[in-house]
Amino acid sequence: LGLAEHPLGGNGRQVFLQRASARRSLTNQPELAEFASRLGLELVDPSILSWGEQVDLFSSSSLVVGASGAVMANYLLMSPGSRVLALTSDSLADFVLPAALASVSETAFSYLTGPNSLALHDHVSRNSWLHSSFSIPPEEFERAVRREIASIGS
Repeated sequence: LGLAEHPLGGNGRQVFLQRASARRSLTNQPELAEFASRLGLELVDPSILSWGEQVDLFSSSSLVVGASGAVMANYLLMSPGSRVLALTSDSLADFVLPAALASVSETAFSYLTGPNSLALHDHVSRNSWLHSSFSIPPEEFERAVRREIASIGS
């Protein structure tokens, strides 16, 4: 699908972004990917795509779900009315950059947060804690994804 084929995000791709990160990971990503697949989302690892394939992926998607990170700059490629459900740790729940980038393309943005793997006092610095691994409660993930799917095009 091309950009013009899904005005306001109506019939575009619905994707779950998978990622492998040595620094910060979504610890229960395989479980969430299974839920996402059962809900009809396409599982994609953007790190293995060429730039052109990433442009096509994001410009043709009406819903993108995945861990927030470097991929968030691609929100700028999405069509107005598309939706982003960004997964992040509770410690980054108020990080505004992903929402600001989505706003530029008039994309609806929301966070779903989950607990950091380790407490702040278990890290050498606050920065280390902010960028630590995290998980997302599966029941909350399923509810949030269902809500996003239902709201596409509305």
